[in-house]
Amino acid sequence: MQGCFYCSKGVLLLSMRTANARLPRKRVIRFDGEGESSEELIEALVNFDPSVSYEPLEETCAACVGVLQQADTARVIDAVVDRLTTEDYQTKSYTFYVTLPVSLLPRNHALALHVYNQLKEQGLDVEAATSVRNDQVDAKEPVRAVVGQQLTDKMGMQQSTEAGLKMTVVFSHPETVGDHVFLTTVSNPVVKLLKQRKKGQVFFTGDSRNTIIEGLKSLNDEEAVSAMPVPPKPVETAFELKIELLHESTLVGGRYIKLSREYSQTPWSIRGQRLTEFSVSESIGEPLKKYFKCDDYKFVTAGREDANVRMLGHGRPFYMQMVNPRIPEVPEDLYLKMEEEINHSSNSESVLVRHLARIQPGDVNIIKEGEQTKRKTYSALVWIAKPFTDDLIEKLNAIGSTQFEISQRTPIRVLQRRAHMVRPKQIYHLSVQKLPARIQGSDEHQEAKGHFARLIMDTEAGTYIKEFVHGDLGRTNPSFASLTGAAADILDLDVLEVDLVWPPHLKTSM
Repeated sequence: MQGCFYCSKGVLLLSMRTANARLPRKRVIRFDGEGESSEELIEALVNFDPSVSYEPLEETCAACVGVLQQADTARVIDAVVDRLTTEDYQTKSYTFYVTLPVSLLPRNHALALHVYNQLKEQGLDVEAATSVRNDQVDAKEPVRAVVGQQLTDKMGMQQSTEAGLKMTVVFSHPETVGDHVFLTTVSNPVVKLLKQRKKGQVFFTGDSRNTIIEGLKSLNDEEAVSAMPVPPKPVETAFELKIELLHESTLVGGRYIKLSREYSQTPWSIRGQRLTEFSVSESIGEPLKKYFKCDDYKFVTAGREDANVRMLGHGRPFYMQMVNPRIPEVPEDLYLKMEEEINHSSNSESVLVRHLARIQPGDVNIIKEGEQTKRKTYSALVWIAKPFTDDLIEKLNAIGSTQFEISQRTPIRVLQRRAHMVRPKQIYHLSVQKLPARIQGSDEHQEAKGHFARLIMDTEAGTYIKEFVHGDLGRTNPSFASLTGAAADILDLDVLEVDLVWPPHLKTSM
């Protein structure tokens, strides 16, 4: 059996004494117990001597399936460099993760056991042989070290645990993917595979890396030799490689104004059919996307308004999460340019933005808290089944001059997507205004107009305004309809203000 030099003690790297050391040239140790190679084996494993030479290993190592054997070759290094060059992230630091084939666990357990037995056969005492067997180094460390050194040399990039760019090099080996399954058939199995089905696909659970490690630890040496190949069987293929790159999101905060009653807040589709042609999120996100060269964006707001509701005043607070940006940081003056571009685009008659600025991850809690805790001011054009007399308006304004509480059961129109519950909400202020007198029009029109009024409300966030007006078949109580003593409905609705200090660099709420 042959294993690359790095696998001569399982997945141990004898020469890796510091995290930044370079890997030496690959070599081979023959574990056949013949001739002088046995003495070389003991010498190399017990007291590493870099001057000892070994013959090159041409075939794929059976223990690491080529991972350590080829870690510093063009196959790995060039693939990583090419991917980073293509993606062109504007950063000089990265956090490095390595995912190894799960088959390395049983294979290196078998190799460590084989080396242990060989050392004992060559006369090494049990204590020293056990020390060699247990002196193992996680194979991820040498991979990180060698690839990291190469990236420093070739691209000037440095590893950092706090870097925004996360790089994961995933090694897989389909040929040996089932090597650990024998652990389910041992006398006292720790690994127990569970067959599951999801969306028509069959898969197995119960064989996580930690579970496999525990399963290997639970084996005694005799059972291990009888249950698995010791040493591990040769392999015909080397590993497969995948490089995953993901940069932490950049967060852009601001306020938006929506002047149209035909824009949904986000793309609105039912069964694949869009119900509105445009959305606020796309009107803002698409222009921003090119500045950060990101994969996608996520739009988060302090509350929401329906597509047919306008957002006026100083606008609604929002932040845009720019997903996996290649340009994570831009100059402050560029945010003004983004703002101007959005406000002069083809959508500018419907959507405007204000106060665009970069925000920090901790700032998003302000949006989440404000969604349910801040006040909001609304203006609604309402109709009732009887005229708005001066006495009725005076009565309603007297009621609305004092804060009062309403009880709202989940509205019928959102029952399919909201939890069924009763929500108490505060109406901080309410006032009713007659519509301006018409200069022209028949008496009949003037009489009909007497059924309409402008309703101004200052309410707790999360209040269902439309349901408050018409009562939602008694599910909101009291309602504007019950206060007037007549059937009521709402014709249009505007959000005038959202009382929230946002973005955080602004000193007062807008």
